[in-house]
Amino acid sequence: MATAVFPDEISVFKSHKIPPAETFSFCFNTLLNDIAASNPDIADRIIDTQVELMTSIMSTLQEMKKHVTPFPFNTRKTICKSLVPVLLGLARAMARFPQPYTTMKSEVKRDLKRTCFSNFRSIIPRSLSSTFQAGTGLIQSQSSDSVVDLSFRPSLRSDLMCHQIILKCLAKDQLEFLDGLSLDIFVSNSIKIFPYKSFSGTLNLVLIALLRELLQTQTGLAGCFLKEVQEYIKTIFASGSLDLNTKQHEVGDDTGEKVVAVNRFKLNVQTNASCVDILVWAAREENVADSLVQRLTDRILYPRHGNSSRTILAHLPLLLVCLDGLGNLAEEHPVLAASAISCLRDFLVNPSDILVELNDKGRGNHNKPGIMLTVTNSEDQDVLDSTRDLKGNSAVVTAFEKLRDTAIDNICKALRAGIKTDPDSVKAFIASVSNRYKVYLLLGNKICTLSIYQDDANNSFTSKKTENEDKVYEDVMKLFSETTVEASHAVYGQHGDSRRQEYSHVSGSVINALANIAANMIDNTENEARMADLLVKLLELFVNLGLEGKRALDKTQSHMKANSCAGNLGVLIPVVAILVRRMNPMNGVDFTLKPCSSRLKKLFSDFWQYCVVMGFTSEESGVWPQDWYDGVKEISIKSPKLTFNSAQRSDLRLISFTSAIAQDGVSLNELHELKNQLLTQLEPPPNIVTLLKQYQFPILVYLKSVFWLEYLRIHSSKKATFHILFDYLEDKAIQKDKTGVYDCICSIVEKLFKEFLAVMAGQPKSAARELDLENHAEILLIHFNNPNKAIQRLADKFLSNMVDQFPHILWSRRVLYSMLDKVVLCLIHNGFEMTYQSYKQVGHNTGQSIMLKDTQAEREQMVKDFANRCKAIIEEAVKWAPDTMRSHLKEYINNKGDEGTGSHAGLSLATECVHSFASLNSLSDSLPSTYQTSRPTCVKNDTSSFFSSLSQRKAFSGRVTGMLDLSDDSDVGSQGWEPLMEKLIKNVDSAAQAVHAAQETEEKFPKLLEKFHDAIWKIAGLIVALQGDKGVKPPRKLFFTLAYAPVKLFRADVMVDIVECWHWVLSACSQHELVFLQDLGDPLAPTEGMQLAPRPPCTVPHDIWIKFLHERIEVAKYCSQDQVEMYTDLLQRTFDIQVGSSSGAMSRHVSAAGTRFRLLNCGMSLLQGEVLPKSLAKHVLRQRIYSCSLDFFCTEKMYPVRSGQPLKEDVHVLLKFWSLMLSDRKYIKTQVVGDIESIVGDTGPGNSYADVASVTSAFTTSNPTNTWSNVVPLTPGVGTLNKRSVSRNQKMSSNRENLVKDYSKKRWLILSLLAVEIDMMVTWLSPLDLETPAGAGVQVGKEEAKQLADAAKWREDMQNRTRTNPIFIFSKMARGYVCQLTRTYPTKVCHIPQALAFFLSEEQVERDGPELPHLLTWARCSPLRALSLFCKRTLPIHPLTAQYATRVLNSYPAEAVLFYIPQLVQAVRYDDLGYVQEFIKSISQRSNLVAHQIIWNMEANMYTDEEGIEKDPVMYDKLLPVRKSIEELLSPAAKNFYLREFEFFKEITDISGKIKGFEKGKKRKDACLAALAEIKLEKGCYLPSNPEALVLDIDRTSGQPMQSAAKAPYLARFKVKKCGISDLEKFGLEYAATSPVSPGQKSGKSGGSGEERDTYWQAAIFKVGDDCRQDILALQVISLFKDVFAQSGLDLYLFPYKVVATKPGCGVIECVPDAKSRDQLGRRTDTDLFNYFKKKYGDETSTSFKTARRNFITSMAAYSVMGFILQIKDRHNGNIMVDEDGHIIHIDFGFMFESSPGGNMAFEPDMKLTTEFVEIMGGKMEAQPFRWFMELCVKAYLVIRPYTNSLIYLVQLMLDTGLPCFRGQTIELLRQRLQPAASEREAALFMIGVIQRSFLNFRTRAYDMLQYHQNQIPY
Repeated sequence: MATAVFPDEISVFKSHKIPPAETFSFCFNTLLNDIAASNPDIADRIIDTQVELMTSIMSTLQEMKKHVTPFPFNTRKTICKSLVPVLLGLARAMARFPQPYTTMKSEVKRDLKRTCFSNFRSIIPRSLSSTFQAGTGLIQSQSSDSVVDLSFRPSLRSDLMCHQIILKCLAKDQLEFLDGLSLDIFVSNSIKIFPYKSFSGTLNLVLIALLRELLQTQTGLAGCFLKEVQEYIKTIFASGSLDLNTKQHEVGDDTGEKVVAVNRFKLNVQTNASCVDILVWAAREENVADSLVQRLTDRILYPRHGNSSRTILAHLPLLLVCLDGLGNLAEEHPVLAASAISCLRDFLVNPSDILVELNDKGRGNHNKPGIMLTVTNSEDQDVLDSTRDLKGNSAVVTAFEKLRDTAIDNICKALRAGIKTDPDSVKAFIASVSNRYKVYLLLGNKICTLSIYQDDANNSFTSKKTENEDKVYEDVMKLFSETTVEASHAVYGQHGDSRRQEYSHVSGSVINALANIAANMIDNTENEARMADLLVKLLELFVNLGLEGKRALDKTQSHMKANSCAGNLGVLIPVVAILVRRMNPMNGVDFTLKPCSSRLKKLFSDFWQYCVVMGFTSEESGVWPQDWYDGVKEISIKSPKLTFNSAQRSDLRLISFTSAIAQDGVSLNELHELKNQLLTQLEPPPNIVTLLKQYQFPILVYLKSVFWLEYLRIHSSKKATFHILFDYLEDKAIQKDKTGVYDCICSIVEKLFKEFLAVMAGQPKSAARELDLENHAEILLIHFNNPNKAIQRLADKFLSNMVDQFPHILWSRRVLYSMLDKVVLCLIHNGFEMTYQSYKQVGHNTGQSIMLKDTQAEREQMVKDFANRCKAIIEEAVKWAPDTMRSHLKEYINNKGDEGTGSHAGLSLATECVHSFASLNSLSDSLPSTYQTSRPTCVKNDTSSFFSSLSQRKAFSGRVTGMLDLSDDSDVGSQGWEPLMEKLIKNVDSAAQAVHAAQETEEKFPKLLEKFHDAIWKIAGLIVALQGDKGVKPPRKLFFTLAYAPVKLFRADVMVDIVECWHWVLSACSQHELVFLQDLGDPLAPTEGMQLAPRPPCTVPHDIWIKFLHERIEVAKYCSQDQVEMYTDLLQRTFDIQVGSSSGAMSRHVSAAGTRFRLLNCGMSLLQGEVLPKSLAKHVLRQRIYSCSLDFFCTEKMYPVRSGQPLKEDVHVLLKFWSLMLSDRKYIKTQVVGDIESIVGDTGPGNSYADVASVTSAFTTSNPTNTWSNVVPLTPGVGTLNKRSVSRNQKMSSNRENLVKDYSKKRWLILSLLAVEIDMMVTWLSPLDLETPAGAGVQVGKEEAKQLADAAKWREDMQNRTRTNPIFIFSKMARGYVCQLTRTYPTKVCHIPQALAFFLSEEQVERDGPELPHLLTWARCSPLRALSLFCKRTLPIHPLTAQYATRVLNSYPAEAVLFYIPQLVQAVRYDDLGYVQEFIKSISQRSNLVAHQIIWNMEANMYTDEEGIEKDPVMYDKLLPVRKSIEELLSPAAKNFYLREFEFFKEITDISGKIKGFEKGKKRKDACLAALAEIKLEKGCYLPSNPEALVLDIDRTSGQPMQSAAKAPYLARFKVKKCGISDLEKFGLEYAATSPVSPGQKSGKSGGSGEERDTYWQAAIFKVGDDCRQDILALQVISLFKDVFAQSGLDLYLFPYKVVATKPGCGVIECVPDAKSRDQLGRRTDTDLFNYFKKKYGDETSTSFKTARRNFITSMAAYSVMGFILQIKDRHNGNIMVDEDGHIIHIDFGFMFESSPGGNMAFEPDMKLTTEFVEIMGGKMEAQPFRWFMELCVKAYLVIRPYTNSLIYLVQLMLDTGLPCFRGQTIELLRQRLQPAASEREAALFMIGVIQRSFLNFRTRAYDMLQYHQNQIPY
């Protein structure tokens, strides 16, 4: 630091004068000192370093002083700017020390207003703190602390190095050198912050202060050293005194300077004060001390400076140190005590000119002696009026009080010291001052009060009791009372005498003295007798003042109100409050033991009557000082209740005669006003209103006193005290009253209970509040058994109201156990004899008790009613928190079961509740209510899991207890459980690792799982055992192990056990609940990738976990703010604020919807209401919830994989979230703005609200690539909030509106998306029950059905609004707006392939829009979508779209394009730019198989006729060059492969032409076999329809000509080996054409033992003269459907056999294996299909038949939907096949889309549902198998609809092929059948209508009959 360079800064605040170097040095060294104070190990090192720094700086300065020539200006500037300020800061820091840290400091500051009364000033000297009550804090001193900071360092190292450094630094020549430097720099004004015109004054002060610190911490110093220091300090003191006496003009600041300099005069004063401290410390010899006393006396009594108030204030630090010096010298040298006392007494009593000047100046009035302390006057002026004149002279008043208090304090020091030499010194002193009356006027009775205390102090000093102590005390108190009363006469009287006027001057001081007595009295007597006596005197004085006021008003016959004398009573309220606060509560049994309890009760009754009449109890009026109202509240806390001592009815009537306030002086208007006030406060029912209007003044005052006393008690007590009100209800005197007072008391109690609930609701949700609530709940349960029916009703009503306000009382463990135990207690007391014996209920500390009923019958009825009430409470609690309540009941049964085998009513009741209120098990929960009611209770209820878990707790509790007993018996010692704990934790880890290492199929896997279960249960058992049996706080690592068990092994079955262990620990160790819950981690797993088959994430363990969290949150939000904050933090970390990120924290799979939104429901539950305080965290949580819910929809549309109960639960969860989101509108408007206001309310002008508001759009700006999903369609120019759209200078109101709008838009979007999702899920859950709301209600429940109806109505309203309002997302204009945004900001959405549909448009491509180049950087779309860009029917062809499409296609592997070769070849038709042709050449080089398929397809499309004669006018010229190019680009090996394959297939195809000329029948077959035998099979060949398998052999005997009139198709079988596309291509290139299979070689049959695993026989049909392209298109769609069904997880069957067109009219068709046509079956069996099924698979009840029927239905549904979509016709029995498993398969798709037999008349219905088909599916539409068929059809239709565009693209590219199925409206009709704009429900109903219209349609049978008559196809 000595060489550090500090910048020349400008302070932010003009008042800051300290240079930066000094500030840094001070702060840094202060921090080091604080570290040294708390770390003694490094303290010496820190101090040594500081001393070294000081030495280094001093050495540098001394070396500089020795130079003869002056230093350069920059060097001098550096010394003044850095070096000397660092020294100053170091010295200042070393001269102070941190105060002892106390955790109560903040609490003391926070409660200062509550714990002290600022109207009183402490008059008890600090030196007498051991004599009086210490540390009460009841009276706040008005005197400020010393101007000089005298809080010194307690200890430093013992060497004296620092002393020498300081002496060298303070050398005169050194100071002169530094002063010269500082003056030059100060005058030059070259440093921005430099207040030192001279360094000497400041160095003197800081170094002398440091020296003082060092010296006062040393002991055993040499005398010579002390003398040296003493002489040196005397020199400095003398020099400083001379300066002070000669430079009085420097008292003020140098305000004339432009640069404010340090005031040297003030520095000298403080330096001299430090010197006096050192001189006093160094005065070890008596003669030196005596001389110093004389000098100090002269300085105090005969000041040489002037007596002006300004001068006195300037010298105040020195005067205070001189006064302290006298007291310290007297303590050090007791023989000098008399001299010190004499000086200090004269300073106060004479009094000193200094005090007189300050007093006069402070009062501002030199004509009136004394200080006016009148609290109020007769004109009821404000209490502060009399002190307003003092505000301008507050510094003078403070100085006066400080000097006075310091003098008194040091007198006490001197008196304490003087007792050692003169035992009568105290009495002598008191005698010398007690007769000076003027002292009262001047010092505010300070000395008089001191005399009283000094009498007690004397006793304390001498440890002797004087005989007249009590008499003195009584006389003084009597004098105080008389003074106060007499002073009141001066107020009430119009012409008081002079004596009373004099009393009025000291009345304020008397009140102040009484307050000090009340605050500091020590009472060691039994039952606080001394304080009770003082309280009686104060209350008597209070009442006497009231009576005196009444008498005075009566004498003067004044027309003033009764409360005109309130001011004189009010001043005593704080005094009474101070005393009452120190006493014990006066409502318990101990109060009756006080000797004056009866008197106190009567006085308090009068006190409260005065308070309500005078208006002291109401804060709203603002008439009286706040201290009085605070005092009344303080008194109410411990005041005795206003009940009557006896049970006589006459006590109530005597109020009129015993009341302190008689009715005589009350006017009718005042009485009427009193009644109105009571009616307004109570809001009673009409009968009570009538009673109140009849009562006279005393009863009204009593009722109002009761109300205000208990009202204030409820609002003021830290601990709830409502139970006291039951004492009023049980007061016999009130019960026996005949005038209805009891009813009024009941009304008051009801009103106060509402106040009690409001107070409890306003308290923090802490453990103390919950304990109070539980206590009162127990009390209410006790009074439910009260013999008084009215109290019973009130207790029951109060408990219900409490539960409404605090529902968690229902599932409170303590209340539950107490309630069950009270059942036992009631039963026990039922056996008591018929006496009036009372008994106390257990479970609380309020001492409540009730009387037994008189008869056995009444007692039995009491037990019955109480048991029924308990059951009702438990039933309701189970509905709110089922798992928590069950866990509490398990623990109760577990614990009570250990008490023995005897009868236990509470245990029986708990068991009965378990059976009665058990939930449904998983098997019954999903059933409709009709089935649930019919099931036996033992079958449908989940009681077994309860007792299973209970037995687990019992078993493992016993095991762990045994382990602990054994561990305690070991040699380890008392902590033997610690090794056991470590072993059990290790067992958890090892068991989890073993499970992970094993496979589920292994035999040992269940045992490994069981070991993990045991390990977890033992951990939970150990926690419970340590807490319960051992009384040991369980270590945190046990909770951590249990909380993190899911991380070690995350399985559904494991999570069930883990959650049970959690519930066990939370029930048994509720005090550690927060510690345990803090260790719970984030509940959701990362996203799992989706493949072709449905891969739903494993959400079951998450569901179990989140259900546990959800219930814990529901429990915590009512009772624990700490837990709420913890759960909020958990949710904050769980919910990602980014929307649509590629690596989301949560799965977006539809199976995870319930899991996600269940967790979101937890967050919404915390948001809505007043659960969370207003904070930025609440705002961010809402933002995260909105973001997380929107993020779920950032994926492709998916349909549920779940069904039944799991899907139903998901629907329930989504409906719940939808309802919460719908109701969030009101919270957005009320909470969000309020929360933000609370955040920004204290921000400075530099902080803008826009910074906070921008948090709402954090996820829209933090990652630009993910912003698209957050765009909400708005009017142009309005978007979501972000940092650019909100100016920093925008007004707060505008920002609030934008914030609310932002939330509202996102909320609307979430509701819209959720409504669609719910509609989809409900449709999927019950697709056949959608026509009526009742149908859905059966599935989801009544409450959910209502929510579903609300969601549907909301969705319909939104759809209706879209017709007129363009800003909604469903409207066409909204879509246009999205398109506009996409084209405006393409870089923000180019990573989303789906955004391409919004980016491209026909108009944009035609006009060559400037944004089109962005297309080249767009994300890769699907191959089919890329191919569609080559079709002019989709969009106009453009070079950029073609380039993009080519890039996309090239990015996929060649195998991916193989499926779309027909469309790729057709794209050449529109390829005027050549992109498609080039791509075909490119991909042909990448894959030979693709090249082969392309060539075959091009051959089929180059001609328009089946014979290959008529060339296609467009395609031929384009395809021929492409084919030639492909052939030319083939490598030699590829060319060889190509020629071999095409030659082989040509030979196979030519067989059809060879046999065509033969007669059908045997001749044609023989010709076929002969031709097949001549085929030469070369290696490396394959069938065009199966490019994944090599042909190994030909079945030469399989040739079979097919039935055809004009054509000669035939069937043949081939032996193939499946090897995959890539391997087949590799083999094809490697095989040589040198090993042909000889024509006559015998072919083997399938099934040989030597065949490889992937080898099989494949049958195929070869056609010539028949166009197969239409079949290819149909089978492409079927294949697409099959993939969609597989991806969606639907159990549907399709068999898309392969068809390839190789030439015009030629092709190969794979045969369906193991299948026969319905035609063949009919010809063979001559029976219908239903009977064929029964004959083949057995009776309908057999498993094989049911399996076959299931296969039939799954295939029937799939082909029915496919046939409807494609409009496939000609569905006679020859085109329908049935395989061996019962699947139905459609073949031959010659008629589809717009073509049909009979001249395209579309005679056949949409689906073929004949009688035989329906009979297999149940025979009627209502049959369950047929309903399942309908459900599958609906679901199949629903999952196909999202692929509408893909299907259209697929068909659209084929429209120009000239196929007969295309007649001009194909796409329009296809779109109509897919219903893309319909909702899920509407689409489902549409498909149901299709099925119903096709069901047994007569046209189906008619067409079959027609085919039978025309083609002999049986039906």
